[in-house]
Amino acid sequence: MSGQFGVRNCRAVPAPERQKTKLLQIFAKPSNFTLLKHFLESRSEIKSEIESAFDGVTLNGGISLDQTKVIDEFGLIRNVKSKEFDALPLNEVTDDWKAIPSSILDDADCFVHLDAKGFRYYIPALMLRLLENYDRGSMMVISTLRILYPKKESSEYWYSLLTKEQRRAIAHYLKTLPSLVELQGEDRPVVERAFRNYWSKQLN
Repeated sequence: MSGQFGVRNCRAVPAPERQKTKLLQIFAKPSNFTLLKHFLESRSEIKSEIESAFDGVTLNGGISLDQTKVIDEFGLIRNVKSKEFDALPLNEVTDDWKAIPSSILDDADCFVHLDAKGFRYYIPALMLRLLENYDRGSMMVISTLRILYPKKESSEYWYSLLTKEQRRAIAHYLKTLPSLVELQGEDRPVVERAFRNYWSKQLN
């Protein structure tokens, strides 16, 4: 991107193959066929619920991924924007989150700068990408889990536009994620605390 704002490339780490290999070894045993069936059904159900809840959601003028990178690098105040900054989403997929390339998601990590519209648009794509390609060292994974764990009331700003159906989809995702992905390091307790302290209440 030329001009005043050069969109930097956020670091993305290739997903390790060891987790996939381990799962294949476990499910290769005939006695574990039922476990494999349940595992696949759970993943499919979570994916379907997210796709249904966020179907038709667009960016609709919200902060885009390229704009979050500019904000992160230049420290822009959201209310002070240039024409070039406003034009960045024109070169991005903003009308269908399912069509956002995986490479774009893997290269993103500045989600704390999203507004409520941006969160609503990108979070389903990010959640499904994490489920498909979990890597503890990926900044995409770290940043996605961070914005799903509201440690302060101010963090709830991201969730202000979510419908009840969308909130429930996120809650079910976080509740089920530890059984679908071998979360490593602090990721597992972060997911469990996020569900217990906030998202579980969305299922009441």
